[in-house]
Amino acid sequence: LNLLQDGTWSDVTFVVKGEAIKAHSLVLFARCEVFEKHLNSGMRESLSKEVEIDDCEPQTFKAFLHFLYTDDFHPLERILKPEPSEGCASAGVAEVSILQELLSVSHKYQVTRLRLWCEQQLCRRVSSSEVLSVLCQAHLCEAKVLERNCLKRIKENMEKLAST
Repeated sequence: LNLLQDGTWSDVTFVVKGEAIKAHSLVLFARCEVFEKHLNSGMRESLSKEVEIDDCEPQTFKAFLHFLYTDDFHPLERILKPEPSEGCASAGVAEVSILQELLSVSHKYQVTRLRLWCEQQLCRRVSSSEVLSVLCQAHLCEAKVLERNCLKRIKENMEKLAST
């Protein structure tokens, strides 16, 4: 983990929305077949060892890399605040947003264990105000359990959703 945090002996740089994040190809190759193919394909990134990432926030990508290095969900759980009480709806929206980004990244890079964890967390946290956007993403990310959960919530809250 110290290798990831201080970048010692790193040989790959991810540029995530302008922020450079150092990583180690051996760890990436061992944990993610997509990175192995991407960085060994003869494409520009495999020669420069610099990969541009523009579809997620640096915090989310760091959390993703942290998971690849440790296979541990506890740091991800710390990023997410405790489940909101009735008066903390904005905290819940932030959690769902982070989880949606992690779901998208884990789907893109085919990290199944993380994708399933994100799917499970979203099932627990999604509210009626986010259910439609989460449903769309669940479909795009092939998250079948999440998709069924969203459809169930839509059915249960049809009147409330129809009025918005």
